[in-house]
Amino acid sequence: MPTMSSYNPDVLSCLANLSSDEVFTPPQLANQMLDLLPAELWSNPEARFLDPACKTGVFLREIAKRLDRGLETKIPDRQERINHIMKNQLFGIAITELTALIARRTLYCSKTANGKYSVCTAFDTPDGNIRYRRIEHTWKDGRCIFCGANRENYDRGEELETHAYEFIHTENPEEVFKMKFDVIVGNPPYQLSDGGFGRSATPIYNKFVHQAKKLTPRYLTMIIPSRWFAGGKGLDAFRAEMLNDDRIRKLVDFEDASEVFPGVDIAGGVCYFLWERDSRGPCEVTNVHKGEKVVSVRSLNEFPTFIRHSQAVSIVRKVLAKKEKSMSEQVSSRKPFGLPTNARPQKSGDLILRWQNGEGPYPREEIKVGVEMIDKWKVITSKVSYDHAGQPDKEGKRRVLSIVDILPPKTICTETYIIVGVFDSREKAERLIAYLRTRFVRFLISLMSFSQDITKERFYFVILCLFLTWTPNGLTKSSTSDMGLRKKKSPLSSQKSDLWSLPMSSDLATTLYEQLKTQIGELLRRGREQAGRAVNAILVQTYWQIGRYIVEYEQKGNVKAEYGSELLDRLSRDLTAEFGKGFSRSNLVYMRKFYLAFPKSETLSHQLSWSHYFEILKADNELEISFYARQCEKEKWSVRELKRQMKSMLFHRLALSKDKTGVLEIAQKGSEVEKAEDLIKDPYVFEFLGIQPKQQYLEGELEQRLIQNLELFLLELGKGFAFVGRQYKITLANRHFYVDLVFYHRILKCFVLIDLKRGEIDHNDIGQMNMYLNYFAREENSEGDNPPIGIVLGAYKDHILVEYATQNITNQLFVSKYQLYLPDKKQLQEELERLLSDG
Repeated sequence: MPTMSSYNPDVLSCLANLSSDEVFTPPQLANQMLDLLPAELWSNPEARFLDPACKTGVFLREIAKRLDRGLETKIPDRQERINHIMKNQLFGIAITELTALIARRTLYCSKTANGKYSVCTAFDTPDGNIRYRRIEHTWKDGRCIFCGANRENYDRGEELETHAYEFIHTENPEEVFKMKFDVIVGNPPYQLSDGGFGRSATPIYNKFVHQAKKLTPRYLTMIIPSRWFAGGKGLDAFRAEMLNDDRIRKLVDFEDASEVFPGVDIAGGVCYFLWERDSRGPCEVTNVHKGEKVVSVRSLNEFPTFIRHSQAVSIVRKVLAKKEKSMSEQVSSRKPFGLPTNARPQKSGDLILRWQNGEGPYPREEIKVGVEMIDKWKVITSKVSYDHAGQPDKEGKRRVLSIVDILPPKTICTETYIIVGVFDSREKAERLIAYLRTRFVRFLISLMSFSQDITKERFYFVILCLFLTWTPNGLTKSSTSDMGLRKKKSPLSSQKSDLWSLPMSSDLATTLYEQLKTQIGELLRRGREQAGRAVNAILVQTYWQIGRYIVEYEQKGNVKAEYGSELLDRLSRDLTAEFGKGFSRSNLVYMRKFYLAFPKSETLSHQLSWSHYFEILKADNELEISFYARQCEKEKWSVRELKRQMKSMLFHRLALSKDKTGVLEIAQKGSEVEKAEDLIKDPYVFEFLGIQPKQQYLEGELEQRLIQNLELFLLELGKGFAFVGRQYKITLANRHFYVDLVFYHRILKCFVLIDLKRGEIDHNDIGQMNMYLNYFAREENSEGDNPPIGIVLGAYKDHILVEYATQNITNQLFVSKYQLYLPDKKQLQEELERLLSDG
């Protein structure tokens, strides 16, 4: 007979996982994620919640419990309250037919929503709001165009699950339920086999995040693998998008996935995050290891990868402050000699092939890639790290690199290895070996390692200048002094038996006081933000109403009538005497203009402050005012950013690239980004670089200044751009090329390549960009990416030359000018007026 002390486990904590890629969420973890959401949601009867990857229904069940308590005063009758919650607030999309049945049983206490034992009496269909539809993959060239699944593995009969998840197998996820959601929460499937060598798989959790953002919920929280921190297979664009999205306000990271998913091994750990549509700023990062937490508040995009440990940030800043060449620029890509993992030695040959299990002869004539390295001394490391997916061992230590060795001349290798350096002498190769074996180098590599693969990108933080000053006993004193490492014994000099044991930082855990301070600080910041938004909304409505009263009083509703200044002078004196500052004559003039420009109060945006409207009203005509109001709301510009865009004549620059209909459309709707042409401005204005028009400068200096002013550069480029890298190296026919700047556009889902030219653009520049676009389309694009876009930017361009050079080019290639000074307002105004009159 059960007693009060009997163990009564939650059934959802006892279910076996479908696989390591489809992991059930423990109730405790689900509640930790829901705790990220604001408490007022649980008492809001209008809030809607969606789990787009329903497995057990645990998220919906825990949400239902919270709503049941929170709505008790608003809907006192329990059955009526349950019916309202189940019918109007909770929605799910199951990933399989089996999980649909489990989720309904969890939420409705019945396998059918309208069954006899269902807790909800409002449904007349068995599915309720937990939907499952069998979806088939859409195949093209052996892969699904939506998720990248391999046809050989997933083209199955009706008796097996397709694993074609409905939420990500559509271009329009809003059509599934045809409604908006306040909160999207879930634990999506992680990956699908792509038919590559071994256990090769393509990540798909990133696609669930993309689709969720398309629905623009107020809040989004999902738990996903942490491998995206450093990018990798199919994740480079996703990483750039996530790191540059300042709406990610909280991130909780677990190095060891078993801390939240008992018994589950997920390479690189897992994390969950809170994305807030209407809030921007730095992210509160919590790193959890063995139950200990480290909390910090920082920008995610300070570095090209996410640095997991906050304590490492200051070290990386010191390294990057050197502004030296990164070792990643000399490390080879995968397949340094074009040989896959399964390549084997031949019966004869004048070369030696190093493969996974030994060495053997190989003919030189069959090597087409990396020919220039064959007769050099080469330092190699295994492509697979020693650690399991970047996780420390039981003692909290990491070895990072597995095999590190030297290949003598006439020795090559398969894809099992990558080449870290190529030299003319064995002495230099041995110097690099010693450098790689230092704790410091392996520590820097570890910051980029969140999976088992060692790639060239993992060496990004390792700088070559230290290698060049290396001695058998470590670094010279001057080098360590430059790095700020002299106060403590340098870890670079360790050459003893514990050389390969990289200890994790001993002070990873922060004090309880620091956690308390961070929590209170975040609460205060949120409170001030909410109070500021409330005050701003009242202020905007008040000033609009004052403008309305003035117009109705002085003109009796006739907005075309003339008015004198006596009323405003008198009103300014009296209001200032009674209410204080803020009612000068000029302010009253702008309040009056405010009402005339926006005669319908419902057209006002709650996202724009009075300071925004004050600047917008300085525009010369109704089209400009309408454009900047719409664009400022869509782009969420600060007042400073708005001033800069108006000063650079953004409206005129965009308008002059369109016909009359297009000008009127962007005035009413703002600038929409739906196709490649919508990205282009002509000219681009880089006045923020501080380069004088007659000053001499090099292309490299222009690029460097753009990176140093990345925030303003992204503002000039427009909405949707996420920075990927500069001097992006590509190799073709044993020649290296470098794309000046590479971005990813999260709206158009494509790479954007920018090449900078100091002088006039010629046909060779256009041809080179076309080659870059062909390379990216074939080698860099992942499943779901659209064709890349290329922009050649120069100080001058000949329109006739550009027309002939771009003719018959099928790629999306554009040529634009840039200028280092603000445009002539009068000239642009006259051109726009001429366009509108001619139209």
